[in-house]
Amino acid sequence: MTYENHECNKLFCAICKQNRDVGILCYMRPLMDALPFAGDKLLYVFYDFETTQNMRYLDKATLNVPYLVCEQQFC
Repeated sequence: MTYENHECNKLFCAICKQNRDVGILCYMRPLMDALPFAGDKLLYVFYDFETTQNMRYLDKATLNVPYLVCEQQFC
């Protein structure tokens, strides 16, 4: 283990691989510069459903009724 990048009063974050102030937490890994499957074609699909819960299904349950559906895809 090397200490050449050590900074006093900072912790090394295993997620972003940088020294961070105490109390600063990283929750998401940074995006990779390269695609995970360089030779394969990838298709990304993002979607979102906006719903209402106004319709009563049972005495203690309601039904989610979509009123807006959004989808986007790219390669």
